Amino acid sequence: LLHGSCPWARAPHAHPFVSSFFSYFRYPPRSQEEDSSVSGQPCSMTYMRPSYSGPLKLRAARDDSRTNRKALASYPYEVYAYRDYSEGQGAKTRLRGAALFIPGHAGSYEQVRSIGSNYWDVQWFTMQLNEEWAGMSGHLIRRQKEFIAKHVVPDLVTPSTVYKAAGIEKSRWPSDDTTVPLFLFGHSYGGLIAHLVANEVPKHVRFVITLAAPMR
Repeated sequence: LLHGSCPWARAPHAHPFVSSFFSYFRYPPRSQEEDSSVSGQPCSMTYMRPSYSGPLKLRAARDDSRTNRKALASYPYEVYAYRDYSEGQGAKTRLRGAALFIPGHAGSYEQVRSIGSNYWDVQWFTMQLNEEWAGMSGHLIRRQKEFIAKHVVPDLVTPSTVYKAAGIEKSRWPSDDTTVPLFLFGHSYGGLIAHLVANEVPKHVRFVITLAAPMR
């Protein structure tokens, strides 16, 4: 499901196979000649070397306002930056944007590695929601949505936050007067939360991708 500025992205029944769309262009199908030239087992083992840095010190925690710091402390959540140090994955030199992974009911922030390791030109962040049973409580869904919309998203569209997490040298950072394109990736109930966040701060969220979300 997509949420964005395009008219077709607002359709009530958006295409459910968004991940297949991205996979098609990233891994195009082999031609018949290419297949015939492969002998033996064409698959090779892949390895991940995930790294989760953080928790990030959010803007509200850096603020001099005691009220803002107290409000942030009332949420038991954290945000981590994800990077993959697999062989051949050199340092990032450019970014197409930032992405935030939101796990679902009892989900782990480490689930981001399955998709984050495949998209090298995006800086991934992931929510540590303490594996809460959000599917059993509307209060938890609202609390997670409020934390992400108020305290996380504003930081993740800031170039200094994103480019620092990506390990890009400071001389290559754009000005903080600009914003970084951000998309949300929600799994299960995380997809529902992603849509709630996008509706609350639409100017910051480029689009939303959901996987196995309990919605249409």
